[in-house]
Amino acid sequence: MFSSFLAAVADAIGQGGGFEIRSRGDVSDHGPFALRGRPAALLFSGVTDYYHSPDDTPDRLKLEDIRRSG
Repeated sequence: MFSSFLAAVADAIGQGGGFEIRSRGDVSDHGPFALRGRPAALLFSGVTDYYHSPDDTPDRLKLEDIRRSG
């Protein structure tokens, strides 16, 4: 399972325990890939006022959130 792989990698680099692993099926952009057996993950840092709106653009990404997710 891909989530087990991600958890092992996080543990190996000393970042384990700081995230939650859930399986919900086809609930976001990664869902169709996961349902077809492709490794897929949603890295999510929380809902904002512009989440899933026309204002949800790359310039709104926070570098610290990307570092933590990466």
